[in-house]
Amino acid sequence: MMENYKNQNEDSEVDDFFEMLRTITNNGKMLDFDSMFDSIVNPREVQKVMYVYKLLRDTTGGENVTVNLELHEPFRSCGGVSVEGDSIVIYNTPAFMTALMLSDNFEVIPKLHGKTEMVFGFNDLAEYIWEEQL
Repeated sequence: MMENYKNQNEDSEVDDFFEMLRTITNNGKMLDFDSMFDSIVNPREVQKVMYVYKLLRDTTGGENVTVNLELHEPFRSCGGVSVEGDSIVIYNTPAFMTALMLSDNFEVIPKLHGKTEMVFGFNDLAEYIWEEQL
């Protein structure tokens, strides 16, 4: 009798788990948290992104180089600074190292036609407000 109850309880836990998966996915795609939850901008993290943008804008150059800023893309909590060009020159190595230390992620991406892109990624630009489950 106790064994039967345990199996029913385990089945219930498995069913609850699959129900949770159904609620966080929609036709195989993750739901858009930005539309589901409110968020508050984290000013300290946004200041870091802006500082790195200004730093890279002033300390990088070269042939056809552009410095781009993206805030809250692709989600409210993400952002980044990218430097793209045919030939990227870093004029101030200590300032570049500061940009690296402030960023959460750094990637160098070779692109078509001889271009190169450096991407400085940032997380936690916004904090989601979660409702407590009672």
